[in-house]
Amino acid sequence: SRAAPSPRRAAPVERTSRVKVHIYHVSTEGWVQGMNEWLPRSVLGGVYHAGVEVWGKEYWYGWCPGSNSGVTACAPKQNLQHTYFKSVDVGVTREGRRELDELLRQLKIEWAGQDYHAIKRNCCHFCDALLSRLNVQPLPPWVNRLARVSAWWGIDGSWLLSRS
Repeated sequence: SRAAPSPRRAAPVERTSRVKVHIYHVSTEGWVQGMNEWLPRSVLGGVYHAGVEVWGKEYWYGWCPGSNSGVTACAPKQNLQHTYFKSVDVGVTREGRRELDELLRQLKIEWAGQDYHAIKRNCCHFCDALLSRLNVQPLPPWVNRLARVSAWWGIDGSWLLSRS
């Protein structure tokens, strides 16, 4: 007589997710990377784009017309509008996939694409908002330092927003 096969055990449910910030040189133009390497990060930072990876997707914010949300997703480190630079581990979130879905639904309403501003409301500001709600470490200060310095000096960055 054969023994009955043992029932398969279900895979354990993941309850936490490692969170990373992926940092890119803005655009795919080589001169931006050169400028970022030339600028002292400790003083001015650079011109960077950032996205947050959680639960296997990278979420980011950018300009788009109308009342559409500027929040979108891509595979980690695969934002094709920018040149990947480096990643920073910012901790582990206890927010599950369902909680993340609800959080993103709220953020998509709060972060309309037409509200994007290169200095005052950019991808780095979005990352800070998402990281805060995920209860992990904030964006490293050097990533958005140039925008903060520009705002402090009264530079509004309108010239960065021209879309022809």
